[in-house]
Amino acid sequence: AFGRTIDQYAEKLKAQDWKCAICRSPNPGGYQNRSFHFDHDRSCCPGKKTCGKCIRDLLCSDCNTTLGLVKDNRQVLLAMIEYLKKHEGPPYGDIDSKDQRHNDLGQAT
Repeated sequence: AFGRTIDQYAEKLKAQDWKCAICRSPNPGGYQNRSFHFDHDRSCCPGKKTCGKCIRDLLCSDCNTTLGLVKDNRQVLLAMIEYLKKHEGPPYGDIDSKDQRHNDLGQAT
């Protein structure tokens, strides 16, 4: 993907301890749960395609999709965090109740 070889993919994933660079999940998620996604700087290359020079790290499907949906906008991500803090409460609103990949600190288990 993005002009990278399988060896480059494996080297990057090994450097990340075989986990998503954001949530630290060892599960790539997505279609058939097969591979992590190369993330790229969307300010360099908007959309799904990249020039290949703005590659960052490997992400699970959920983290990659989230960054793409908010277009790497830090203000939106910070607003999402504040929103979640505002609505903290019983476990029914907690990510842990829906996805066992994350522990109480939001880190992959």
